[in-house]
Amino acid sequence: ELYLNMRYLDLALCSLRYQMDTAAQTAGTDGYRIYFEPYGLSELFQRSRKGLNRLYLHMVFHCLFRHLTRRGDRQEDYWTLAADIAVESLIDGLEKRSVRRAVSPERQVVYRELRETLAVLTAEGVYHVLVKKGLKDEQLQKLKELFLVDDHQFWPHPDSDTPPEAMEALENRWQDIAERTETEAD
Repeated sequence: ELYLNMRYLDLALCSLRYQMDTAAQTAGTDGYRIYFEPYGLSELFQRSRKGLNRLYLHMVFHCLFRHLTRRGDRQEDYWTLAADIAVESLIDGLEKRSVRRAVSPERQVVYRELRETLAVLTAEGVYHVLVKKGLKDEQLQKLKELFLVDDHQFWPHPDSDTPPEAMEALENRWQDIAERTETEAD
């Protein structure tokens, strides 16, 4: 359905391999593979085929916008939330049958507040707004729950043993795919 609705994303949509991982919360990606928990994925599909489409597209957009590699020294909780908000705002704005659903009033409020400051909801911009607000723990948790779609435990961490060359290779891989996707979209 995603291929049919968004043909220009064909390269990006087929760039991830699949690997079963029972530790995953439904599914997540490291930029090379989608790690999935089969029962959670099956439940999501049974509840909503669009939900499964949205999950897949959400992970692909994280990769295309290189959210996995651009955290830097940003606070992890705020960065992953900002990346989720940016991606979900994009998906919520798509008028494609395969992913379209009603946007909840709570999400509409968040988008409206962010658009008072930002013309485009990028992860970097959303991050700065969230940090500036100085959210309390319960506010941060509520926003996380509102925008939670995929499992970020598979994202490479800049402060881990991941070599800089591996981060750069992942960044370059998805930059190339993003450029080719942009050409296809044009």
